[in-house]
Amino acid sequence: QATDTILSINADQFERANLAKRWRDTEPKLWPGLIGTAASLPGLNLFRDVSRITRALTTDETGETKEFNLVQSRRGLAKVVRTVAEDKNFRRRSINGLPVWERLASSADGTAKPDFAVARVGPATLAVGAPEQVDELVLVRIGMKPDLKITGQLFDRFQALDHESALRLI
Repeated sequence: QATDTILSINADQFERANLAKRWRDTEPKLWPGLIGTAASLPGLNLFRDVSRITRALTTDETGETKEFNLVQSRRGLAKVVRTVAEDKNFRRRSINGLPVWERLASSADGTAKPDFAVARVGPATLAVGAPEQVDELVLVRIGMKPDLKITGQLFDRFQALDHESALRLI
């Protein structure tokens, strides 16, 4: 019920309509703004390998906004997992046996803190984004946290939008 916004990008439709290419050329900041942290995913060509990107913004009890990002691949995820696992900027940890990779970035005080995380949460689906939100999606995946399913009027309105549309936003 705390979901404020849901954005679903059907990459296949975007490519068919040539929207992504046109926007990359005419509005270079628009496409990265739409896909968000999915742009930071190494080993995955967003225009060739991704079928859908889903982003949801929620507000928790304290008023903090959280962003949840799922990237659905057209093909298996072995190449992405291998690329991330071999990248020296990422460290691996696990949550109940499910691997999560965090990219470390240097902070102003010289310490390395994770700024991006990726975890496989389905056969062709990755959770990407802030480490805390990726962890939450992993906990949902393994059944340790209730699903983030939304209900009510917002969800009904979102589901009423054509699933095959290039862009669904509510």
